[in-house]
Amino acid sequence: MADGPQPDKYDIARFFSKVNVRPSMEDCWEWIGATGRGVMGYGSFSVAQHNLSAHRFSYEYFHGRIPEGLVIRHRCDNPTCVNPWHLETGTHYDNVLDRVIRNRTSRGTANGRAKLTEDQVLDIYHDPRPATHVAKDYGIDHTSVHNIRNGKNWAHVTGAKRAQRK
Repeated sequence: MADGPQPDKYDIARFFSKVNVRPSMEDCWEWIGATGRGVMGYGSFSVAQHNLSAHRFSYEYFHGRIPEGLVIRHRCDNPTCVNPWHLETGTHYDNVLDRVIRNRTSRGTANGRAKLTEDQVLDIYHDPRPATHVAKDYGIDHTSVHNIRNGKNWAHVTGAKRAQRK
């Protein structure tokens, strides 16, 4: 593969033993092997003790080397898919745009780093007290209160429109 050891026929057979290959090119080929830690369900595969993402392995096996600086994007939005016809190269920015356009960005409590619930956000949004007082009650920074109130954060909950700069 790109910078690691080249797979032999046994590696390739082992790879395909972990893939549910479907008869139609439109169908996802589901990775049924191990997934990497903290990488949202992406398959993990190793060649000569070199860990790879299963979708990157599939792309390189069928299409060749991934150009430097590019990532592999899923046209199907399925992180376990390794169907090479569902995979394409692009920049990190392209990948982020895909996520935004396809509405796959974790928002609110679906974001694992959220400190507030939707109900708390609504309470903060409607609380008439100064931001510093509200922030202290919720254990957050007063800037977070301002961002909720002016639609910069949690607007999907409050319905607030982001203030336009003049």
